[in-house]
Amino acid sequence: MKAFLILTLCFLCMKAVGRGANNELVMALPVQGNPPYSFAGEHPNKGVYKELFGRLFNETPFELSYVYLSNPRIRSNFSEEKIDVECCPIEAWRVNEQDISLYTEPLFSTRDMLVFADGQKKVVHSLSGMQVAVIAGYGYKDDHLFERLDVTSELLILKLVASGRVPVGIVDEQIANYLIKSHQLSVELGQVHEAVERPLRLHLKHKDKLAEINRAIRKVKAQGVVEKVLGDYVNQ
Repeated sequence: MKAFLILTLCFLCMKAVGRGANNELVMALPVQGNPPYSFAGEHPNKGVYKELFGRLFNETPFELSYVYLSNPRIRSNFSEEKIDVECCPIEAWRVNEQDISLYTEPLFSTRDMLVFADGQKKVVHSLSGMQVAVIAGYGYKDDHLFERLDVTSELLILKLVASGRVPVGIVDEQIANYLIKSHQLSVELGQVHEAVERPLRLHLKHKDKLAEINRAIRKVKAQGVVEKVLGDYVNQ
């Protein structure tokens, strides 16, 4: 019995060492939430991100914790090494931060959609010169061509568009559908602005962890975890 207890304690100690400070990673999520991906207020543990990343990092030796920041502060905190992981920009959106960034294999796909007030939907061949409501701190395809109206949340984009205060916005398809339904907004989706495969951005100082995270991504994708978690929220 004594030998068994000693072995058990040794195992727990080894596990604690394996999940020690060097294996702790901090990810930032938007403080205002972006449902169905993440939720603020009374439901901080709800959402696609918490469930998906929980499943993903359970397949690694790494402990993931969260902080909640505004979108511009997420980006600045990454540059200042205050957070370790950002979800989920592509490299083209962070062209000026290549010297501090590593990107995992793609984890899931998203589509950014143009959004219009009901009855105002049209085909847009170019956004050049147009005022477009977008999220502050986010990068967008061709955002050097249009006039950005930076706001703090997707819900505010949709409300501005619905009220006619801005002619068009860009919102993730799943977020737009969720918010239009839950808030009964007079907004309709137009054409796809950009479809991308979304990775995690890992700070360069954690390059030794990249291969393990990529292995976990391949495993959860093969198991259908991504589709299941997304489906659970999208189909609510």
